[in-house]
Parts: sequence; C-alpha cells; structure tokens
Amino acid sequence: MALLGNLLLMIACLLYAGLFYLVYLERIPKGGDGVMGYAWSVILICLILLVVLMIVSVMVAGRGGLQWVSESCWKRFGWISLAVAGGIVTTALGALFKYETGTPPLLRFLMNLGPVFIPPILIVVSAILLNASLRNALPVQVYKVPLIVVSVLSALGLLITLSIWMIESGMRQQATWNANAKTGDQNTQRMLDEIDSCDVSKEMVFILVLTDRNQDARVREKALQKIKTHPDWQGELIRLLGTDWAPEVFTFLASNEVEDPARFAEPVNVGMFRQAEIIRNRIRSASHPSHFYSGLFSWEVERVLKTIERYESEGVDYLPALQAIRAAMEEPSDFDKPVFISIRELDKAIRKRTKSAN
Repeated sequence: MALLGNLLLMIACLLYAGLFYLVYLERIPKGGDGVMGYAWSVILICLILLVVLMIVSVMVAGRGGLQWVSESCWKRFGWISLAVAGGIVTTALGALFKYETGTPPLLRFLMNLGPVFIPPILIVVSAILLNASLRNALPVQVYKVPLIVVSVLSALGLLITLSIWMIESGMRQQATWNANAKTGDQNTQRMLDEIDSCDVSKEMVFILVLTDRNQDARVREKALQKIKTHPDWQGELIRLLGTDWAPEVFTFLASNEVEDPARFAEPVNVGMFRQAEIIRNRIRSASHPSHFYSGLFSWEVERVLKTIERYESEGVDYLPALQAIRAAMEEPSDFDKPVFISIRELDKAIRKRTKSAN
C-alpha cells in the first residue's frame, strides 16, 4: 500500500509541476477561447490532484498515520479531508482568479500563496504520514503545523471569497432592482403621456386597456378621468362592443363601474358574440404553429367572465354567448392547437349557468 501511495504522490508532484507552469510560467490568455482553455486546465488538474490526495489520505488513515489527530476515527479522517479539500479548492481559486482586477489585498495575497505553497505542503506532509519510517523519525509538529497553516489559509481564503461573492451578488441584485424600477417609472410615464395626448373623441379605445385593475393606480385613475371627458363615453363603449374593439371594452367593463349598468346589459351580450368571431378569425388566420400557445385568449376570456358577473343581474341570459365563445375555441386550423387554458374556465362558467337554468 505504501508503494502505491508513493506512486500516487509522484503523480501529485507532476500535477503540481503542471499547475505551477500553467499559472506562473505560461502566458495567461486575456480573452477568447484561450481563457476557457486555461480555466478548464486548472480545474482538471486540481480535480485530479484532489482525488489523488484523498486516496492517499485514506491510505494514511489505514496505516495509522492519523492517530495523532484525534482518538475518533471519523474526526481524524474528517479533519484531514477538510484540510486537503479546502487546500485544493483554495489553490484552484487562486489559479483561476490570480490576475483578476479589483481583488482585495488580503485575498490577492492568499491567491498568490495558494498555487505555490499549498499543494507541495500537502504532498510532503502526505509523504511523511504515509511512510512510517519518516513519520516516526520526525516530531509531530513537523507535519502538524503545516497542516494547521494550510487549514487556516484555506478557511480564510474561502471565507473571504464567499463574502465577496455575497456582496457582489447583493450589489448585482440591487442594480437589477434599480434598473427595473427605472424601467417601470419610464413605462409609467410613457403611459401617462399617451393618456395626455389621447383625443378621446377619436381615440378613446386606445386607452381603455390602461383602466384595468392591474395597472398602476396613477395610470388607471388618469385614464378613467380622460375617458369620462368624452361627452358620451358610455355610448362610445356600447358602440365599440359591436366592433372588433370589443376585447378592449371588456377590459374596461371588467374593472370599472358605469353610470347606467342596465344600458350595458344587452350590448355586453352583443360584444360576447363579437368576441367569439374575433377568436374564430384569429384561429383561421394563423400562419405558423408558433401563433398558438396554451395561454392564448386567456386575457380576453377572463375579462368577459368578470364583465358578465357585473351585468347578469340586469336580466340578460349570457349562456348562448358563452357557448358561442366556447365553440369558437374549436375552430379548425391547419396547425396543431394546444388545449387552451381558458377552455377550463369557460366550461366551468357554462356548467354553472346551465345548472341554474335547469
């Protein structure tokens, strides 16, 4: 076993020599595929070195070379494993980020030390512990102190690296939040400007979507105020329900009250049949499979259902119109259609009203 362990340590020496040459003697690429090649070379060497040293550690433990660590077998092997793993990870980090700019001085110092000193210390200490003649001839401090130093340096390096990663991650997240907030403010201002420039006598339909309950409160309130400057805004909504702009009107009606609900009861029914035709036409006009997805028509159906909840008390039977929308979902196409999510809600609404009618 000692012979095999020493052979593994010779392999570890060759790996260390390759790593040293790669990090300190070879010119590190500044960009392109060369950077990735360098990184993968470092990772591969360190990974193999870790496996080799861990195997040697198992051999050392089997030959009684760790009795000085602790009376507990698990504590002995656990501490040595952490020392070896931490040392190699610190070595890899040092090799990978040695020339990174903006690295804190202490971490840069550890990165410079890692690839040079940690692997040879681990190799030499492993050789001493593996060979009983060497281990018995030397004081415990000869191999105990270097392992403690490696453990402390590794723990310190990993702790600093983790702290830097957490700080930078928090900064990136904050920057993302700030960017999203800025984008949101810009989008809100854009919508407010659209409302200001809207001529409600001709273009009221274009700001109906801005009255949805999910909109920013400032946008929604301003859009409502602008719409109601139209001399007959309710009449305009009723007219639009009979056109292909019906979905926009349902967006308004699903979220907002009107002054005369009874006036809207039958026009809502008309708008629902128009919505059914819009769905049929959209399915017919599809020219590519990507035009279909499971969430298609979900927005429109949800707004229709919320609207009729507001107006059913006015005495109009909306069941036939609901059935027409449901039937429109089955319009054939040259392309495969998914099962639209909105069908489930439509079927539920139809069953509820069919049961009530019976």
